[in-house]
Amino acid sequence: MVVLVGCPKSGRSTFLKLIHRLYDVQSGTIYLNKTNIRHVNALQLRDKIGFVQQNTFLFGPTISDAICCGRIDVMPLDVMQAAVSADAHNLIVAMPKQYQTPLSHFLSQEKLKQRLAVARALVFKPQLVMLDNATSSLTDEEEIKLHQSIIRSEPHRILIIVSPRISTMKMATNILYLVKGVVIEKGTYEELMGKKGKFFNMIEHVTTVYGHDKNTDIIDDFQPSIHLQPHNNHQKSSTQKKWADQNKDEPHFSNGTVYISRLPTSGHQLDDPTLNYFERPTKILPWTKVLRMNSKEWPYLLTGCIAATINGVSLIAYGILFGECIIVSVLWEYREVYNRFTLFINIFLIAGVISGIGVIVQGYAVSVASSKLVQRLRTKTFSAILRQNFEWFSAPENNLESLLELLRTDTVNVHMAAGPRLVSATQTTCIVLGCVFLAISYNYILGLVVIVFMPSILLGSIILRRLLGEDKISEGIELNMIKILLGEVLNEIEVVIGLNVQEMVLDQHMAAYLEENLIHKHSATIRLLGGLISDLSKLLIDNTAPFGLYLFDYHIDQIVTKHFPVTFKCEL
Repeated sequence: MVVLVGCPKSGRSTFLKLIHRLYDVQSGTIYLNKTNIRHVNALQLRDKIGFVQQNTFLFGPTISDAICCGRIDVMPLDVMQAAVSADAHNLIVAMPKQYQTPLSHFLSQEKLKQRLAVARALVFKPQLVMLDNATSSLTDEEEIKLHQSIIRSEPHRILIIVSPRISTMKMATNILYLVKGVVIEKGTYEELMGKKGKFFNMIEHVTTVYGHDKNTDIIDDFQPSIHLQPHNNHQKSSTQKKWADQNKDEPHFSNGTVYISRLPTSGHQLDDPTLNYFERPTKILPWTKVLRMNSKEWPYLLTGCIAATINGVSLIAYGILFGECIIVSVLWEYREVYNRFTLFINIFLIAGVISGIGVIVQGYAVSVASSKLVQRLRTKTFSAILRQNFEWFSAPENNLESLLELLRTDTVNVHMAAGPRLVSATQTTCIVLGCVFLAISYNYILGLVVIVFMPSILLGSIILRRLLGEDKISEGIELNMIKILLGEVLNEIEVVIGLNVQEMVLDQHMAAYLEENLIHKHSATIRLLGGLISDLSKLLIDNTAPFGLYLFDYHIDQIVTKHFPVTFKCEL
């Protein structure tokens, strides 16, 4: 067993990555079993080396899938043997579903995650295993037990470890002390301490400055440029002792070393933040709930509704005026036509000014109410984000870009369901009722025909809006899932390449796109149905218009006599 020791940025991780051919050396040669690794296919080389990096990144829906990395040539017995070698078997079998337990059920347990990452590296029975500080969450005893289990499973296996623990260094058959990528000392722990060189100075300095017991404690990464004053362990105030008793699961100090408990040992267990957000049922809030959040701006909303009513009435007035203009055109006397058109022009001008003012007032009132709602939504959303536990921010769907998008775009989209929807509904209701009243006043038969078709048109519009809304949500969810998958892969590309799981990641990516294609097919069906509903509404309207013309032609004499009681003379 070989242990790499050194200061931060000394090249320990790079040392392992060069062996694994994540990078190729610019000069010099690396030999494994007297073979230049540049002469070996990179994929075949990585299959022969088990490499566990610092970042614990697991693939697959279950524990078994995470260990075998989706490889169909791995048998269940191999998975179990790898778990035994990684000292994870007893923890797994204690779970209800054992090896079929979903990963989302325990991803907050860093110790088990690191053990599974080690088991994943051992499942292919490599002759060389490299651990890049991969057991940082384990205690000294747990780490020693894990290393012994790895060696016991394959006595001739070479184990290269990056670890700051003295207990691990004492187990090593060889220690390499690196400075800026150069091995300046090597040997066993006793030999290096006996030489009293750089390694000895590091141990002594850390022991003196940080107050470590060099026989029993661990050594954090030593950095000579940072100097901390040693503290007296016996001089603790009562407040400090009380704080330590109340915060046993929090980061605490002991002999100058920081120990961080990755999982609370007692108390209430936090809700699992790693459950896939997109698998939760999505609720479509009614616009009335959003409207209640906008209730403080009721004066602006009331003003907008009044302006919308005026605008709706103005559209009906335009229709009446256009109809009167058409009727006037049947008159033969030029002066009468001129006088009436002059009157209608003035009425059009007044109606235009009134409707223009109404549009301005409506837009201003709705904009003010909507902007205040957006500000309120952003404040509430940001407040809710700040109240989340730290692990919530580690979930992939809660990355910085998604949270900024939530505050920047999603809140703006929500406000469209409040003031604008209310004002639009008011204006539409005013227009519909006005048109029905107008149709009945001119001809009750035409009015009844319009009333009969109105429920079908309104019902079709409601169904169409609901279908298109759900379809839009489904498309957004699927696109976010693909985005998260790409983000995870790109952030952990070294792990993906190191494990040779490019094909598996590609299959997952293609499966996500196939799912998106199914949603697009469903979306096309919904849009086809929406088109049929929309065309049906237009068909009803188009059939009503000819019927109205028929009634107009049938009663033309009565209409002309009623509006223009004049006598027409025809001279031959």
